[in-house]
Amino acid sequence: MNASSAPPRATIRARIHESAVRRVTRTYAATLAEILAETLQNARRAGATRVRIAVSPDDGPKDGDGSGLTVTVSDDGQGVADPAVLLSFGENGWPEELVRREDAAGFGFASLARRGCAVSSRPMPPDGGTMPGWRVALATEHFLGEAEAAVQADDAAPFPHGTSVSFPATEPVSAIRSAAAHAALHFPLPTILHDGTAGDRDGEAQLPRRAFLDGAVHGELWRGLAFGVFRDRRRGWNDPDLNFLGLTLPVRLPTVETVHGPAWAVRADVRDCPDLE
Repeated sequence: MNASSAPPRATIRARIHESAVRRVTRTYAATLAEILAETLQNARRAGATRVRIAVSPDDGPKDGDGSGLTVTVSDDGQGVADPAVLLSFGENGWPEELVRREDAAGFGFASLARRGCAVSSRPMPPDGGTMPGWRVALATEHFLGEAEAAVQADDAAPFPHGTSVSFPATEPVSAIRSAAAHAALHFPLPTILHDGTAGDRDGEAQLPRRAFLDGAVHGELWRGLAFGVFRDRRRGWNDPDLNFLGLTLPVRLPTVETVHGPAWAVRADVRDCPDLE
């Protein structure tokens, strides 16, 4: 902070300096797990009924840093009416009620800043008709506010409405399959994985899903959280014990061990808990 001879302001207001954008984009490691978690959550919040993850060979020029693959996450949600929302960090375009219930901060899309991406979307019309689609390619400089990104018309945008996000993969296809399976396991919507490297339709299948509290011997509901009690369920230090609509986290919920008897562990499944922070 710099000293100044000017008198102090009578009032002040919170604001975000441009340099903060660079720090926000560096917060994300741009791992597959991180990106898939964010894109799947966005699809769910957009009212999608299903999500499709496609892996395809990259037709663009190769720079030697990647695997030559592109991952595309598509949904049939309400689409994005204003492309500017993508780069308006902290402004997410979600309904106010959803933001209140889920504390949606509007920063998750920045997880794609290091890799870059292409977004194609067709908004859901209010009158049941069909809206025009659009497409924008975003590189790191666009996320950092160093350049403007051109939005173009896209007849190939998801129809009749929805959004697709494509990004380059630096991982082999086996790692992509594993990350997709992990992201879909406790996600509430059906998720399809299409492996375009297989060369035929046999490369498409619905990923397995399982209830997070499956196997619990007792359950309790409390303020929008579902707790499951497990008998003799040993977990590692980083094993997840909290599920937020498909995003699993280790929060170290308590365990109870008895002498010469069973051990008891707890897991929590978030259903509708606006007070959770």
